[in-house]
Amino acid sequence: MDFLAIDPLAVLAAGAAIFAISLVWQGLVMKTWPGVTPVIARAVLALVTAYALGLIIVWSGMTGRVPGAILGFIAALGLIAPALLQLTFSEQRPVTLFRLGLIHILIELTVAGAILGGW
Repeated sequence: MDFLAIDPLAVLAAGAAIFAISLVWQGLVMKTWPGVTPVIARAVLALVTAYALGLIIVWSGMTGRVPGAILGFIAALGLIAPALLQLTFSEQRPVTLFRLGLIHILIELTVAGAILGGW
C-alpha cells in the first residue's frame, strides 16, 4: 500500500470543496457563522478527509468521476452515518440534527469523491 499514491493537488481540490460546502451549509442551513478557530480546524479536517477518501479511491482501483462519487457516497452512508447515528442516540440529540448532518456529509463526500476519482 502506497500512502503517497494520491496527487496532492487532488487532495487540495477535494479538501477545498469539502471546506466550501461545509461553510455554505453552516451559513445557509444552520444560519450561523463559526469563529476563526473552528474555520481553521474545519479546513484541516477537510484536508484529512479528502486524503483518506483519496486513498480509498486509489487503493480500490476505481477511476472516473462517477465511480469516485459513488465511493464517496458509500463511505458517507456506510462508515460515517452509523457512527453519527450512534452518537445521536448515546448523547440523546434530536434525530433532526442527525438528518441534517448526514445530508451535509453525503454531499461533501460525494463531491469530493467525484473530484478525487476524476483527477
